[in-house]
Amino acid sequence: MPTEAELLQQAEKAVKAGDMATALKCFDAIIEMDKDNDKAWYNKGIIMRRQGSIEEAITCYNEALKINK
Repeated sequence: MPTEAELLQQAEKAVKAGDMATALKCFDAIIEMDKDNDKAWYNKGIIMRRQGSIEEAITCYNEALKINK
């Protein structure tokens, strides 16, 4: 099983390559490992917004904000 850092690196590469499905899987895996990973929540929100899932994006952004209080 990859570490959070490895998954984040994979996600960033996937985003740069335009592979949002892989990036989303990586961010979900990071969140599953660490529910308090604000970077994963925020980046998942960006992907959800780009895919038109506005409500889910807002939920992700709110999770990131809760962590950073």
